[in-house]
Amino acid sequence: MTATFKKIPLYVIALLLLVFTGFPFLYMLSTALKDQSSFFEAPFSFFTSFNLENFASVFEMGLTRYFFNSILISFLAVIIVMFIASLASYPLSRMKFKFNRVLFLIFISGMMLPIHATLIPIFKLTENIGLYDTLWALLGPYIAFSLPISIFILTQFMQEIPKTSSTYGMNSFLHWCSSPVLKV
Repeated sequence: MTATFKKIPLYVIALLLLVFTGFPFLYMLSTALKDQSSFFEAPFSFFTSFNLENFASVFEMGLTRYFFNSILISFLAVIIVMFIASLASYPLSRMKFKFNRVLFLIFISGMMLPIHATLIPIFKLTENIGLYDTLWALLGPYIAFSLPISIFILTQFMQEIPKTSSTYGMNSFLHWCSSPVLKV
């Protein structure tokens, strides 16, 4: 009996968190289902009307094309970043060469560069080279800003793979190709 009483504060906290996080979602859903006149009459009321015309108008304005563009750019960026990061991470984690740590620190220093500090220069660059308002203008910065953290994570991951797996008749390239990172 005392165990259930001890859980009451936990349930109260969970209920408060549910209300706190669920309210914006319910308000968004209620607002999306209102027509424009009922929204302006009572903006903070819940579910006063049920109208699906807002969703139809969004799809008529070209949401499907924007959604497809987002999926395409995200997919291409992930594939390219994983390929380049794995190519950079494998030598940094397995091979010892003269400036190994320095090169790794240069890659890592890319994480310290704030993305927002480069927005205007990237905009000017894409405008000057004629890529403004194209999908290629999105792909480049996505790849450039994802590479440092990807190289860092993959280098740390590849350092954890036992080095004995590369001594069982595999050369370095075959070992890189058989890495679990590439098996998506």
